[in-house]
Amino acid sequence: MTYVISGILVFVNFISTIIKGRGKLLSYMLLFFMWILFWGSYDNADYLNYKSLYEYVSYSGVGYSTSQSGFIMMIKFISKLGLEYHHFLMVLSFIGIYLITETAKKYTDKPQLVYILYFIYPFLLDVVQVKHFFAMAIITYCFRYLEQEGAKNNIKFIVGVLIASSIHSISILFLPLLFIKKMKLKKLGLLVMIALVLGIPLAYSNIFQLIAAKLVGLQRIESYFLNRARFGFLIQFLIQGIIFSMIHYSRIILERRKESNQFIELIYRTNLYLIMLFPLYIINGTFERGFRMIMILNYIVISKLFTTSGKKDKVMMLFVIFLIVFSLFLYYIFIHYSETVFFPILENNLLF
Repeated sequence: MTYVISGILVFVNFISTIIKGRGKLLSYMLLFFMWILFWGSYDNADYLNYKSLYEYVSYSGVGYSTSQSGFIMMIKFISKLGLEYHHFLMVLSFIGIYLITETAKKYTDKPQLVYILYFIYPFLLDVVQVKHFFAMAIITYCFRYLEQEGAKNNIKFIVGVLIASSIHSISILFLPLLFIKKMKLKKLGLLVMIALVLGIPLAYSNIFQLIAAKLVGLQRIESYFLNRARFGFLIQFLIQGIIFSMIHYSRIILERRKESNQFIELIYRTNLYLIMLFPLYIINGTFERGFRMIMILNYIVISKLFTTSGKKDKVMMLFVIFLIVFSLFLYYIFIHYSETVFFPILENNLLF
């Protein structure tokens, strides 16, 4: 049943991107379905781990030694209300989806395109990786503060990043954006090149592990350094390079059409900055979660380009974009995690 509903909602929202209007009703139907999939899912890859943590915190009032404080505080608050784990997911996913939709609606006239692409990839991974999802939603929302100037907005952004970092440590990557947004592009490009030249050789040493241990504690990040990648990082290099190229050319085209703005420039700079993650992919592919945090923001840029294009260009754009995103779904979800992510989420739900 969920397969049929998924297919119908993707199809009708796909059609709504071509016609005029935002397709609010269809968008909300898709978002409501995603919400149900999120909190109703059980038996997926990380479900028992999160459920056990929730029950442990509810009983003891403390988390594990590797638990992150912000996430534990959220569990304690919800559990004190006498609610169970699926209620916790219900609240968390509602807030997260709300933050995402508010951001999409703010920056594009076709938010349904953002929702469709996100549903295809990486939504199912976010259903499994609960902490990553909520931290990503906070970071996504906080870009509105980064976009604007002024001390108050800077403080709001810093607070948002720190809150997200208390839920998932990788969110701290976005704090330097306060300085990066003001740098000249040539300097930023040079900085990225230096980081790659120095970082790639160092990735084969333990220097990054020592630095990370000092910043967030060895226990919390030790698993990231246990299973080093062999050649899989080359695929991540390629994927991130393709997406960066898409954002780069989107920015150029939008500038020619005089449709670019501070938000587009900011997302471009963020993509350029995150190329510095490449050395970390050599250590462990899990670090790609840092880049995955901006997928919704990238989809917003693509949606912005789509809305300013002609009919013929729109058809070609949709074909290319869906081909790329569906390929990401196949590689990151279906091929490697169909038995622990794809099938469990779509087949095991509390409502159907």
